[in-house]
Amino acid sequence: MSTLYFRGWVLQGLSNTIVALGGDVDAYADRFRLPLRLTGDADVQLPGDRLVRFLEACAADLDCPDFGLRAGFAQGRDALGPIALVALHCATVGEALEAIARYLNLLNSALELQLLRGRSGPRMSYELKVLRAGPSRQFEQWTLAVGLRVLKLIGSDQVRPKAVLLPHAPLLPLTHYTDFFGCPVRFSQAGYGVDLFAADLKRPTLRNDPELKELISDYIEKIADPAVDALGDQVVLMVRKLLPTGRCNVATVAGHFYMSVRTLQRRLDEQGLVFDDLVDAARRAGAEQYLVDPAVRISQVAGLLGYAIHSSFSHAFRRWHGVSPREWRQLRTVRKR
Repeated sequence: MSTLYFRGWVLQGLSNTIVALGGDVDAYADRFRLPLRLTGDADVQLPGDRLVRFLEACAADLDCPDFGLRAGFAQGRDALGPIALVALHCATVGEALEAIARYLNLLNSALELQLLRGRSGPRMSYELKVLRAGPSRQFEQWTLAVGLRVLKLIGSDQVRPKAVLLPHAPLLPLTHYTDFFGCPVRFSQAGYGVDLFAADLKRPTLRNDPELKELISDYIEKIADPAVDALGDQVVLMVRKLLPTGRCNVATVAGHFYMSVRTLQRRLDEQGLVFDDLVDAARRAGAEQYLVDPAVRISQVAGLLGYAIHSSFSHAFRRWHGVSPREWRQLRTVRKR
């Protein structure tokens, strides 16, 4: 099993909190084998379980039950590395949070972040994926503190959390947490995250810059984990999802990946791929899949593949197989007998 990890920039600024509390940064660096001074590459991979144990040890050794809150708030955007820069230059708070979730998951296998949109409103949901023998309370509070600082950075003080959820019991009086987050804090929950106001997601960010966002996004994609599916595979999956909606076009797909159309086409070209060819291949595979099911009408197949006009589907199918969809289905039926 591969080691679940975080990128080195999560340590940026952490040493300042240790020093402020009278701790020995170098001793912690040696004990947990973490580059707390971060003199090397900031995108180095750090074992996730090591970071969790380190934060817990700092809280215990330095007699600071809210170490995670202090460290996370002090670090703020630094803990996200280049991901924070993408978020800062998105158009809206909602777009920024979606970008953070996408790129954090892409670059850090030890933590999963999701922007959920339920009936009760949006929620940023966190899941620590590393196996651990001890508590992870400081880690949980640390990630939420980083999130609070970044939320205020991208949307100003007008954007505020609706509620904070934590899976453990409070380590300090409840008022300490409500004062820190500025909202109700619920403990001993099944998971952890932040509930948000739907209206806040529509607020414009303070530094919207699409061109700069594209440049940073491109950099992040290049340093992403090679184990993650290639862009071409991701585009194919997105095309399959969008075909039935009738909105499968290069602009929509590029938007899902926070890229301009030109950037997406260039990235595909680097892999020897063309967007229209990927759509055509997805439609061909989908047509064959649907047509072998006699319960699916041919007119339905056209719609499921994103064709507004049935004749367009028929022409495409003849190009693929040399026969009409109906003839192809009949031939398949005869062969099975």
